[in-house]
Amino acid sequence: MDDALRRIEAKLRDADLRLRKPLDEGRIGAFERRHGVRLPEGYRRFIAELGDGGPIPPYGLLPLGRRPKGPLTPEFLRDRQSLPFLASPFPFTRGWITEDGEESDEGEPDQVAHGNLLLGDGGCGIEWRLIVTGPDRGSVWEFCDVGLGPAEPRRDFLGWYEDRLDRHPTRR
Repeated sequence: MDDALRRIEAKLRDADLRLRKPLDEGRIGAFERRHGVRLPEGYRRFIAELGDGGPIPPYGLLPLGRRPKGPLTPEFLRDRQSLPFLASPFPFTRGWITEDGEESDEGEPDQVAHGNLLLGDGGCGIEWRLIVTGPDRGSVWEFCDVGLGPAEPRRDFLGWYEDRLDRHPTRR
C-alpha cells in the first residue's frame, strides 16, 4: 500500500495535478463513527496522507461524503449519495444489468444504495462508487442507468485511482 501511495503521489506531481488538503484522523474518525463504518484502508490512507478529493475521474474525485452538484430534491440526494445507508451491507459481488427488469439473486433493487460511497462522476451517466460494507468491501464499482458492476479490471481504490490517473491526458 505504501508503494501505491508513493506512485500516485509521484504521478500527481509529474502531471502537475493537485489534490485538496488531506483530512486529519479526527475528521475521518468522526465520519466513520457518525455513519457506523470503517473506510477501506487504501481510501482511508489516501484521504489522510495525499488529499481529500481533487482531479480524476474525469470530472474529479469528490471529498469524503460530499454530494455532487445538482438539484437538491429528495430523489436526487437519495439516488446520488446513499449516506443514510452507508453502514448497511452492499450485497452484490457480480455485475447486475437492471434495465431489462432482470432480477439479481444477490440482492434487491433498494439495496443498490447500501454500503457504497460516491467517489465521482465518470461522465455519460456513469458514477464511480467505493464499496465500504459487504462482501466486496474495498472494491470500486461503476453505476449507471442500465446497471452496476465492479470496475474492470476489478480493483481496490488505490489501484483504480492509479489506473484513472494513468489514463489522464497529461499522463499520455
